Amino acid sequence: YNQIVTIDYLSLWVYFHELSHLNGLKFQKKYNRACTGVLIRDINDNIFHGRNMDQAFSQARNLTLSMSFTKNGNELFKALDWYWFTTGIVTAFKSNVLSIQENYRFETQEYNSIITMVKENRIPQVLLFREILSKRDISFNQCSNLVATIPLISPMYAIIGGIKGIDQGQIITRMINDNVILDFANITQNSTGNYAGYNPAYYMVQTNYDVWDIDPPNDPRRSMGEVMLAGMNRTRDTQTFAIGSNVQAVMSSWKVHNEDTFYTGIFSANYDLFLGYIREAIVP
Repeated sequence: YNQIVTIDYLSLWVYFHELSHLNGLKFQKKYNRACTGVLIRDINDNIFHGRNMDQAFSQARNLTLSMSFTKNGNELFKALDWYWFTTGIVTAFKSNVLSIQENYRFETQEYNSIITMVKENRIPQVLLFREILSKRDISFNQCSNLVATIPLISPMYAIIGGIKGIDQGQIITRMINDNVILDFANITQNSTGNYAGYNPAYYMVQTNYDVWDIDPPNDPRRSMGEVMLAGMNRTRDTQTFAIGSNVQAVMSSWKVHNEDTFYTGIFSANYDLFLGYIREAIVP
């Protein structure tokens, strides 16, 4: 693409997420989908996490790496990502603690507002997970609280899967200075989703739109994922969850896996499961 790479250019990539929210840019109109996150709770309350990265930068397939972040020879966390050249991450896994991903939230902001918050030293979204997970003894609840409350520059979603329990699967909707935290216990009352009559729910799906709104007609990823999950036999399929195969089936289904999908992650903190795949675009 003949792009000259300079320090200034790479520095701006640290704020790519924030700058893409600028009012007047065509980015949000052109790329109306970016990520899908799926959390599943089996009959033993173990949590499984599926993650698709959907963005139209085809060259990102060749940039995606599976990484281990260490300190003094000890692993702090793993990451599956293509943002590594910013020194940041948007998909991470801490063994026997949690898995976490960021999803883009569509909303526009004014340039002066973004610049003001940058000057306030608010953390760029791409550095948020690295900052939190670099704390050696971070717990699920501590991570959730920090993701929900650290002042940000732009809105986002965070999907967090813990070890087990109805409160250890969370979708955090981050506004700039506020948040909404939904888990398996309360999402059924706060979402338009299909939960097959279960309350508490045993699955949650988050794309790039608030779960209390209906999917846009041109992007039914959440609805398609929920329909597939609703059709699963929760008792019979528990063992296949443990090897990630049923989660993989959902993440590979059309619409959830689409022409913009370029990697999939399958995670379980309880089973120490960390899998990553480069995906080819699919069009039926």
